[in-house]
Amino acid sequence: MPTLLLLNGAPGTGKSTLARRWADTRPLSLVLDIDRLRALLGAWQDDVLAAGQRARRLAVAAAWAQLSSGGDVVVPQLLVRPELVEELDGLATAAGARFVEVVLTASPEELAARLADRIGASGSGGSGSGDADPWSALEDGPPTVERLRVLADAVEGLVATRPGTHRVVSAPGDVDATLGRLVAAVGAAG
Repeated sequence: MPTLLLLNGAPGTGKSTLARRWADTRPLSLVLDIDRLRALLGAWQDDVLAAGQRARRLAVAAAWAQLSSGGDVVVPQLLVRPELVEELDGLATAAGARFVEVVLTASPEELAARLADRIGASGSGGSGSGDADPWSALEDGPPTVERLRVLADAVEGLVATRPGTHRVVSAPGDVDATLGRLVAAVGAAG
């Protein structure tokens, strides 16, 4: 049975990194990074909201095609509203796949440090290129602990309405340990 794995969490929790690592252990799995899909749309910065909506529709269509052919899908995405979560859950059911919802967590202080390192390493400075950190492309100014706390709280608000969500603590500087926790959570989901 194919799996649709949703990795939710605040920016900097390692969603994209873990999605790639998880998929690398499952031949022909598909990582549907909606931020990357959005960046593939021409002039997406001119209408960020419309581009995000279009990227989500593309991701749902691709997920359907992948699950219908028996392949796994992992979606690393910050979500604070239930619409896409519910749509992915229904999609998995319709495709005969299991839906596993995981939220990655870390302290806002740790997240701010990770994002500052990532932005510094990318040299993006808000350029909005396809490889730029989504934070620098969409936000004014550097990620602050306060802004990240607000996002983390918003994610927690959604998770509180989704009792089947598995929690995975993102280990600072240890992707392998976090991946191990993720694999255990997905396995525990049955």
